[in-house]
Amino acid sequence: MSLHDVVGVVVDVAATLEELSCAEYGFQVGFAGLGAAILPGVFGLATEPFGLEAIGYGLVINAVVLLALERWVAARYSARAG
Repeated sequence: MSLHDVVGVVVDVAATLEELSCAEYGFQVGFAGLGAAILPGVFGLATEPFGLEAIGYGLVINAVVLLALERWVAARYSARAG
């Protein structure tokens, strides 16, 4: 991750804070933490029946889902703003 990426994330968080109330932002961060805590356990449980390859497949599926969600949210907010 480059410095440009880190600055972009900080700017996104700052923009989010301007659009959301404190409670809404707290829920957003809380659910992000919950997802970060649950997914490694799910990947670990999937290795028993499917082997270690399940971790790689799980990471790819996770990346695709996150990319799709990010594009959906970006399209939703750009349509609302414009």
